[in-house]
Amino acid sequence: MKRLISAIFALWFTASSFAQDKVCPLEGEGLWAFYARVGLNTKELRDQFFVLNKGRFGKDSTLLTGVYYKIPHAGDSKVTTNAEQVTTVDTTKKLKKVAVKDKVCPLEGEGLWAFYARVGLNTKDLRDVFLDINQGRFGKDASLLTGVYYKIPTVDDVEPETAPVAKDQVPLKPQKSDVIEKLFGKDYERVPVTSKELDGAVFYLVSGHGGPDPGAIGKFAGHELHEDEYAYDVILRLGRQLMMRGAKVNFIIQDKVDGIRDDQFLQTSRRETCMGAQIPLDQVKRLKQRCDKINALYKKDEKGYRRAVFIHLDSRSERKRIDIFLYHAKGSKAGKMTAESIRTTLEDKYAHHQPNRGFEGTVSRRDLYVLTETNPPSVFFELGNIQNLQDQQRFIRTSNREAMAKWIAEGFVKDYKIQKQIEKNEKERAESKKKKK
Repeated sequence: MKRLISAIFALWFTASSFAQDKVCPLEGEGLWAFYARVGLNTKELRDQFFVLNKGRFGKDSTLLTGVYYKIPHAGDSKVTTNAEQVTTVDTTKKLKKVAVKDKVCPLEGEGLWAFYARVGLNTKDLRDVFLDINQGRFGKDASLLTGVYYKIPTVDDVEPETAPVAKDQVPLKPQKSDVIEKLFGKDYERVPVTSKELDGAVFYLVSGHGGPDPGAIGKFAGHELHEDEYAYDVILRLGRQLMMRGAKVNFIIQDKVDGIRDDQFLQTSRRETCMGAQIPLDQVKRLKQRCDKINALYKKDEKGYRRAVFIHLDSRSERKRIDIFLYHAKGSKAGKMTAESIRTTLEDKYAHHQPNRGFEGTVSRRDLYVLTETNPPSVFFELGNIQNLQDQQRFIRTSNREAMAKWIAEGFVKDYKIQKQIEKNEKERAESKKKKK
C-alpha cells in the first residue's frame, strides 16, 4: 500500500510541475549550491526535481557533471516541453517559424564554432537567429560567456544551405596540398595542410592497449569507458593536427573501421592491429611488437626531428583528479625537452581557457618498457584518471578530445622550433671555430 501511495505521489508531482529548463551543474558544484542557483528553494520543488531526474544521479544522489537536469516549477498543472515560440527580425527574408528547442550553456573553454557544431546550428540562417534572440548575452566580439544559458533556435522552413566548415576541418574546395588518410574515416580523411611548421618532422604515434586488451575501464552514466578507444581517438586527432602542420605521421596501432569519432561514448572492439599484425594478449610480446615496429620505421627514416608518442589514460581512485602527466626515458635529453615544451604549452592553454583552475601536470622520468626499448626520443602521456568524474569530461566530450590533440600538437611545434634553433646555433659555432683555425 505504501508503495502504491508513493507511486501516485510521484505521478502527481510530475503532473503538477514542468521542466522550465535543463541545467548542467558547474564543475565542482555541490547539490545545495545547485539548488540555490536554479531556484529550488522549497522541499516540494526539490522532491519534484528528484522525480523528474530519476536515474541521472551519482552515488549518494550526487550531481553528475555533463548531465543536464530538468528544473521544475510549482503551480502548473501540466508537464510541458521547454520549446517556446519567439519573434525575431527576419534579416534573410527566408525565415517564417522559429522555435526555441533548448537552452544550452557553453562548455568550459568552448569556442563559438565548436558550440555551433555541438548544438546543431549548421546553417547561416540558424546562426543569425541565434545571435538575434540572444542579444545582450555575449562578451567581446560576440564571444560566449561561461555560465550563461543561450536559447537554441530550430527552423523548419529555411532554404537549404551547405553546412559551415570549422577552421580545422576540411575546406569546401579540396586543395592540391591536401593529404588523404583513410584511418580518419570519411568525415575527416581529407587533411588540409595549412602550414609547414612541422615540415620534415616524423612521428610514430601509439595509442595504449588495443586488440584483446581494452586497458582501464571507467563508468559514466551507465556507460563503460574503455581506455584503448579514447586513447585511439585522441591519437588520431593528434595525428591529423600534426599532418595539418606538414609532419609525416606513422600510426602504429590501427583500426580500419573506427575513424575519428564525435560520439561521447565510444563503442569498444577488438579490431585494433599493430600496422596490420594481430596484437598479442601477452603484455611483454604486445609491447615488444610495437617497439620493434617503431624502431624499424625509425631506421628507414632520414635523420631529423623524430618522436615517438604513447597515449594512455590512468586508472586511480574515483576521488583522485589528476592533470596530464608526461614521462620520458632515463638519459633522454631530447625526450625530456620535448615533454617540457608540451607541458608548458598545456600550462599556457589552461591559464588562458581556465584561469581559475590552474594546471598541475608534471614531467618526470619513468623506466617504462616502451620508453626504454624505442630508439627515437619518446614521450608518454597519461591524460587523466578514467575513474574520476571530472577527468572523464576530458575524454567523453568531443571538443575536449580535440582540444587536447590540438594543444599537444602546438607543444610539438614549440619543441620543433627550439630544436631547430639549437641545431642552428651549433652549426654557427662549428663554422665559427673553423674560421678561427
